[in-house]
Amino acid sequence: MTTRSLRLILPVMLAAVFLTGPSLVRFSTDWLWFGEAGYQQVFTAIIRSEASLFTIAFVLSVAWLTVNWRIAVASMRDIRPVFTTQQGVELALPGRQQAARIVSAVAMILAGLLGLFAASQWETWMTWRHAVPFGRADPVFGRDIAFYVFTLPFVRFVRGLVQSLVILAALGAAGLYLVSGSLTSGLPASVTMTPAARRHLSMLAALFFLSLAAGAWLGRFELLTHPAGAIYGASYADVYGRIPVALGPWCRVGQFRSMHRPG
Repeated sequence: MTTRSLRLILPVMLAAVFLTGPSLVRFSTDWLWFGEAGYQQVFTAIIRSEASLFTIAFVLSVAWLTVNWRIAVASMRDIRPVFTTQQGVELALPGRQQAARIVSAVAMILAGLLGLFAASQWETWMTWRHAVPFGRADPVFGRDIAFYVFTLPFVRFVRGLVQSLVILAALGAAGLYLVSGSLTSGLPASVTMTPAARRHLSMLAALFFLSLAAGAWLGRFELLTHPAGAIYGASYADVYGRIPVALGPWCRVGQFRSMHRPG
């Protein structure tokens, strides 16, 4: 092995040890502690849950981001465009082939970060998978209490992950369309784009608003679990004001009050 190769490999090895060392020490410590306490199977179940969540989130994120960004890359030319600044400096922008490699690498990095975040939610995942009903329903929506304890946190986690993927895909695609010339910005006057770019970005915008609608729909149930002054849960204003408004025009306030009047 030459001296030049050592100079290239040594920093990489040091960076890998620096980044993974604390995690390996913590893992070995936890493994020994759970083994001494007789709960090594519990620790193994936690590791399996984290690995499953990371794998699912990583694969889905890579596929989603890569597909969306490759669609935007397809609008670029093979020839590398040159951008000239106001000072006369010419900058060679990436062409189609270079951009395809860049977006694949960026998609894997972001998917890894999202996978790590998903793995940190292993407890939410486990409680949802092994949820059991409480046998008692709430007085407002009539849902079992287990829905608020186990299902609602997991659904909130999934919605947040989906919304993050939609936003990342939209930002990346808009940037690629801007580089390719399919999207031109004359802000604040006007924004013009090709039909293909308009269809793609409109679809992502629609998915983003659907995620917002899902958040608003879940917000009705969250009113029953948030602090309301001196009490914890839905207050009088929540039950007779906010929730009927959140239900929409298809459910009249008077009908909601008659359905859920106590006693």
